[in-house]
Amino acid sequence: MIAIAYSLSDPASLNIAECLKSRYGVMEGDLSHLQELFLYRVPSPLVHAEFLDSLGADAIIFASKHSSASGVASMTVHSMGNFGAEAKLGGTPHSLSVAAPSLMLSILEAMHKSGASVEKTYEATHHGPLLNTPAVFAEIGGNEDAVNNRDYAEDVAGAIYKAATRTINFKAKYRKVVIGIGGNHYPKKFTDLALEKGYAFSHIISKYSLINDLSSDLGMLEQAVQRSSERPETGVLEWKSLNSETRDRVIKKLDSMGISHERV
Repeated sequence: MIAIAYSLSDPASLNIAECLKSRYGVMEGDLSHLQELFLYRVPSPLVHAEFLDSLGADAIIFASKHSSASGVASMTVHSMGNFGAEAKLGGTPHSLSVAAPSLMLSILEAMHKSGASVEKTYEATHHGPLLNTPAVFAEIGGNEDAVNNRDYAEDVAGAIYKAATRTINFKAKYRKVVIGIGGNHYPKKFTDLALEKGYAFSHIISKYSLINDLSSDLGMLEQAVQRSSERPETGVLEWKSLNSETRDRVIKKLDSMGISHERV
């Protein structure tokens, strides 16, 4: 059972939900009437929807707008959580939600196959809500035109629907589950690895977040491994973004958890 959460205060979210209803026949659900795949309207901003654990869903997909300082139109997917001591956009400091690696990869792959001429990418793990239900954000935006573009919303709706039905029917495919370590907020090398080799990323820790975590003995790296619906077997390091000391500490931590490592 997969819930697709949307918000009336978010134009991209609303457009995606309307398309899922009109084109794919996805219905609204509530706690008394839930289908294998259903829409669920959230009255508060999506980043504060911690109460969605009460749905008892197997996974939750958040249909959302994407905000970007650069203004580049894009479709993005990401896991949720706060690596640092602040939680400005929901969740709890130093706490990660449970990632949904194979579902997230399926959405990214479907986005990539869409005809929209926008960037399609993973984002590093960020913001709330904090959930124990495996969850992923699927977004469109980057600028006002993209946020309100109904054609883009239709592409994201299609990606969500295809990925969700694949997951429900046990047809989601991936080569291995991994965590991403290093790089920037939009990790192109991790996105390419996912699309070219079928690596399903759970949490992605940007270089910036990793630097903060070094002060806490890489405790968040351990949480990134544990908080995933499918256990990661490998840590993929964006090698050139990390100095040798950081790489050594990360590899040592991965070894202690029985997690192999690769470089990209």
